[in-house]
Amino acid sequence: MKYGNKKYGNIKAYKRFIACTGICIGGLLLCSCPAGIDKHREPHFSHKKSVPPLAENKEILPRPESGTLPAKPPFTGTEEERKKIIFERMLNAVLRFETDADVSEFAIGCGRENEEHKALYNEFLRRYPFVFHIVEDGGIAYNYNPHNENELTKYRFDYKVYPHSLERYFARLEAGVEAFYGHLREPMTDAEIAYTLHNALAEKTEYNDGMHSADTFGALIDGKAICQGYSLAYRRLLRGIGIESDFVDGPSPNDPQGHMWNKVQIDGNWYNSDLTWDDNAEASKKARSHSFGTYFLTSDTMFYGVLGHLRPGAQSYTEACTDTKYDSSGGIFRRGDEKTPPLYHEGFWYWLSHTDKTIYKSRFDGSEKTALYTLKNKLNNYAYKRLELGKSGLYFINTDPAQPKNDYIYSIGYSGGNVQKHAEILFAQVLENTSLVGEDDKLTVKRGKNALRGELMLSKMKDAYYHGNEDYFTPQAENRKKFTETIKKAEKLVNQADVSDNEAENLYNILRDMRKNYSYK
Repeated sequence: MKYGNKKYGNIKAYKRFIACTGICIGGLLLCSCPAGIDKHREPHFSHKKSVPPLAENKEILPRPESGTLPAKPPFTGTEEERKKIIFERMLNAVLRFETDADVSEFAIGCGRENEEHKALYNEFLRRYPFVFHIVEDGGIAYNYNPHNENELTKYRFDYKVYPHSLERYFARLEAGVEAFYGHLREPMTDAEIAYTLHNALAEKTEYNDGMHSADTFGALIDGKAICQGYSLAYRRLLRGIGIESDFVDGPSPNDPQGHMWNKVQIDGNWYNSDLTWDDNAEASKKARSHSFGTYFLTSDTMFYGVLGHLRPGAQSYTEACTDTKYDSSGGIFRRGDEKTPPLYHEGFWYWLSHTDKTIYKSRFDGSEKTALYTLKNKLNNYAYKRLELGKSGLYFINTDPAQPKNDYIYSIGYSGGNVQKHAEILFAQVLENTSLVGEDDKLTVKRGKNALRGELMLSKMKDAYYHGNEDYFTPQAENRKKFTETIKKAEKLVNQADVSDNEAENLYNILRDMRKNYSYK
């Protein structure tokens, strides 16, 4: 059971302590302290479990000798070159578990009238969604120039995983991310991918407090999260597959710690989504969709106006969501409490309605909706209300009018018609969730471009955390050169419009095998 007032997310706030007295103005902690001390923005409604740094595992990510860097001359290159060097320096520092990255020569603004430091840090997180061991809740720690407190000299990093436990966390996160991306099918659109991951997270995550409930690990590893954990996990999965997303936080009248949700960008337009409030805790017990779908892909008018959702806090930057394409109540993602979990097959979605016991088929937006078959089963036990996909069609449990005391496995073609009665199914088999599809009609999952997008995220994770002493951006070992060359080839392919399923599947299998068998040497 999920507990707590989930609708008003139980985010635990924490305070970062610094060796000075400061006051919080406009979300930034402006300190009166010795020149050059770090100042940082308080994260909104954040939650952090501290883990003390222990001995490093130098075989994975060695830390170089630390020392004081001399002052650097001002940078004179182009803006593109400037960003490239900043991000490369930050990523190498993070992957080596260094405390900071010196960017003093780039004159990065950090004052109230120039918050370039926030924009660059957020872009850094967007560019590298495979980096999972740093705190990502919105807090930015940094050092400022002793001669100009509105200019940043160093980004400072907080870690939620340390070298001694990295391998354990990596293995669990890799398995978790791979399982979530395993729900994707071809040829799903980005909107359908966002819905599939939304539903999968709702299915696998219990609203509960725990060690990592307010960060990515809570949902992706432990299956327990509060609203911040839901939002950060959803953002990571979407960004990892190439769909832009971010979190939004705001105050709640019922909880002083506030609430967090997401924005999702589909085809250039931004939409609102609140996975925490949409999570249907009773779904599995009652054979319902795991997401109510009330808040998913809604415009601001629908989200804040019609539905009355909480609004962002004063310091929470948010994109306007003006597009109303998905506001209709007819999409398959709406009214999840009235249907079984929708199933995807070759461009269409299929579900069994609890209101009229009819199997329906439609497009994602609800268009081309067709009633395929109305069940004659009069039993109210939710265990009987199931749909499964086979090669030839949909499988379900139904009662034969000629033998009303018995229940049988039936199937129907994907376009309707060709209704067939198969074997009898006993109540004990129903309760054991016995598969309805025979071995000879099991559906083989096709792996194409969407699968390759997911594999890219996983392979980049593997390369980032297992590249020895090398500069991340300059592969030296032959084994790693081959791995990174294949990653680049996959990146190029997923950005091409005309890619055959066979070509994408072939490269997916190659890259996946390389990742599974990869070891730096």
